[in-house]
Amino acid sequence: MLFVMKIVVTYTLFCDRMNNSDDVCSDDVWGEPMMKTHISPTVMELLAQRAQEEGVSVDDYILALLNRQSQSEFDIFERITDAFFSLDDKMRFVYVNHEAENLLQRQSKDLFGQNIWDAFPEARGSTFQTQYESAMQNQTPVIFVEFYPPLDTWFEVHAYPSEKGLSIYFRDVTLRKNLEIALQNSLFELDMRVRERTTALEIANDLLQEEIISRRKAEEDLQLALNAERELGEVRTLFVSMVSHEFKTPLTSIRLTADLIMKYNHRMTEQQLTCHIEKIQAQVTQLDQLLETILLFNRSQSKGLELRFETIDVKEFLNRLIQDMQTLAGERHIIHFELVGDDFTYEIDRQLTSILICNLISNAVKYSPKGGTVEVKVECRLNSIDISVKDRGIGIPADEIPHLFENFYRAKNVGTISGTGLGLSLIKKIVDLYGGHIHIESTLNIGSTFKVHLPACSGMKEAR
Repeated sequence: MLFVMKIVVTYTLFCDRMNNSDDVCSDDVWGEPMMKTHISPTVMELLAQRAQEEGVSVDDYILALLNRQSQSEFDIFERITDAFFSLDDKMRFVYVNHEAENLLQRQSKDLFGQNIWDAFPEARGSTFQTQYESAMQNQTPVIFVEFYPPLDTWFEVHAYPSEKGLSIYFRDVTLRKNLEIALQNSLFELDMRVRERTTALEIANDLLQEEIISRRKAEEDLQLALNAERELGEVRTLFVSMVSHEFKTPLTSIRLTADLIMKYNHRMTEQQLTCHIEKIQAQVTQLDQLLETILLFNRSQSKGLELRFETIDVKEFLNRLIQDMQTLAGERHIIHFELVGDDFTYEIDRQLTSILICNLISNAVKYSPKGGTVEVKVECRLNSIDISVKDRGIGIPADEIPHLFENFYRAKNVGTISGTGLGLSLIKKIVDLYGGHIHIESTLNIGSTFKVHLPACSGMKEAR
């Protein structure tokens, strides 16, 4: 700090001597009123202390200090490691050292006498101008770090004001700042992963705690309680494993696709790039649907579900939904959609109906690993909506159809096909809320058809 003060005082004196070269030692230049105007109280206190140690007055000490300055002593500004320049009260350059020339990529001879904002117009309105003007206006030093785009450089700046102008020290901290940004990005990515996994585990834990409490109340003896606890432990492991796997697979796909885009986007055609982006969007949609299913299932277990009716155009609603599901399904599966009816305005729950249809189509695609056509037919009747989803997939064993709507239940023939066992359970809850019914027709290795009947009030009925 003392070194910086010495530089500021020395340079203030130097600039004043240069600006008043006709009479370096006149009382008008170095008299007491001038000193109070040019030097801050903190520096004056330091000068007074030094003058007292020397046994002379402050003015005599300053005069002696100035008289001792030779050109080689003023070279201190050229020898310091920081870049340095000084501005007068009109924001014009009066001094620029060699290090500042290097960092600013400008010669001092080209900057002397120029207004800083004319010399560097890109800095107008930036943090640099705001901070410099604040320092001058408040006569208070400022320290800040800011990026200067034209030089692609981060600068750490220390500006010390006086009524005659600004003394500015700065250095290139681009490497440090880039490392900080990289670290922040890494920490943010890590935090997001932790939050995602923590949320999934909290949901799983909440579900299991509800299940444990419910079963414990129903137990009549210790043996039944122990058996139930053992069963719940197995469910916990299965559920966490399935949820983790369901999240991990699309996340891995997103990461790999993003890495490909980052590394090879300059080699990709526009069509290839669009294809990769659509793949990422499809995976994000899948994650969103999975998370929505888990959250909705949790709500159904804890608070219960309720229908929230609103008037919607079913035709527009279904067309958009089918389009999204086709993007998610990819090129191996074709979703053939048929809408039948005269009126398409209904009072239904948009969110729950969307989840119901999406789960039916998603299952049809998932359990048709060889691809093919998924037929979706919706019939809008006067007092109901009938939905049919047919696939040509692996089918369902007849003896397992009655168990499909149980929580976490999955048929034995699914093999390595991923799934949580929650989709059909949630579908059944939604159908029951509507007061409707669901029917399943399936043949092994030929395919399955899910038929859903939902009572619903149409706009045509209201018009009558």
